[in-house]
This record gives sequence, C-alpha cells and structure tokens, in this order.
Amino acid sequence: MSDVHSTGALRAPTVRRNEGRFNLLSDEREAQLVVTFWADGSMHSISDTFPIDSEHDIWTEDPFDAVDVIENSLARYWISTSRDQENEKIALFRRDASAHRLAWLRLRATHLQEYAAKAAALARRAADDLADLEST
Repeated sequence: MSDVHSTGALRAPTVRRNEGRFNLLSDEREAQLVVTFWADGSMHSISDTFPIDSEHDIWTEDPFDAVDVIENSLARYWISTSRDQENEKIALFRRDASAHRLAWLRLRATHLQEYAAKAAALARRAADDLADLEST
C-alpha cells in the first residue's frame, strides 16, 4: 500500500485507545494508546500501555497529542526493550508532521461536517415530530 489514499490525499494518522490484558504475566487490565500512520510506503504504529486512570490514560483524537503522551509514557520505564524502536517511529512521525497534520485535519473536518449534517437532519425531524404532537 501507499502513503497516499486512492483520492490522492496522504493517509491520515489515526488514534485508538484499547482496554484489556496486554501483559501475559498479569491479570491487571490496562489501557493501550495506539497511533497508526503511513510513512515511506509502510504503515507504522506507535503505542504504549499504562494503568487505567493513570496520568497517561487519556482519550484524544489528535494524533500529535497521543504521540506526546506515548513519548512521555515511554520515558517512565527504567528498562524498556522497545523504547529505541518506538522513539525511531516517533521521529519518523514527526519528520512528516506538517503533512500528517494536514491529512488529519482534512479527515477530521470531513467527519465533523458529516456529523453536523446528520445532527441537523435529526434536529429537524425532532422539531417536526414535536410540532405534530403539539398541534393535536
């Protein structure tokens, strides 16, 4: 696959937050924050896990905020076998930061406009239903 969507636009980075048991040696549920992005023709993911409701357990749709949280979270480990790999992916993400920001803002604007149109239609329908009920 390519960094570019079939529409010709750069693929927008995405953020997701999961909850589950990510440590095979523990029954404790944790939160996982994952940022997925495209660079150099490949998909990359930056992620970390942390205790639910900790200072690092946030929900954000902004991939730049999520990368900052993950980077700060990685710094808390005394020993980390994946810190260097994650830091390399963070540098790769930041290398193309302006293109990622533009792609994400385009996607976000489109989604919000679609949501606003659906919400407006629902509001009109509710107002019409209310007017029908009040007139009877």
